Amino acid sequence: MPWNETCPMNERLKLIARLQEGEWSMTELCTQFGISRKTAYKWLDRYEAQGLDGLKDRSRAPHHHPNALGQGVEALIVKARERHPAQSFPAVSTAGEILKRHALVAPRRPRRKSPPYAPPFLKCVGPNAVWSADFKGQFKTADGRWCYPLTVSDNFSRYLLCCQGRQSPTGGA
Repeated sequence: MPWNETCPMNERLKLIARLQEGEWSMTELCTQFGISRKTAYKWLDRYEAQGLDGLKDRSRAPHHHPNALGQGVEALIVKARERHPAQSFPAVSTAGEILKRHALVAPRRPRRKSPPYAPPFLKCVGPNAVWSADFKGQFKTADGRWCYPLTVSDNFSRYLLCCQGRQSPTGGA
């Protein structure tokens, strides 16, 4: 048996049709469709004002972008670049995007990628051949003093040989 497919537009149309039939209350229909009364009234108002077009999804993009440049400023930047192709602009993030949109700059060469992972302990041939000492960050103790944990480990076995709390990373007990 095939699955019944539906879309939000069809569900909204069903809601409006059942509301107009008058057999169910708004609360009952909202429970059936799993929506709030506020949402149902929104779709009803849109349908009454615009017909079927009112039931279509609307863009969720903001109507106003407070940091967007005006068209006049954008046109000035483009003209300046056309007149002075070698001149550099201070705000790469803004001017660069405008110039890319108008195909006035060449794209950058892709960066060389580094290898994803290199094992850190390649030179270890056996236990106790190479040891590592490292401070593992710092934290405050209950009395408010800083503690810097120093660890010493065997690189081959990764066995922790020593872990001491130090008062500073440069010395001291």
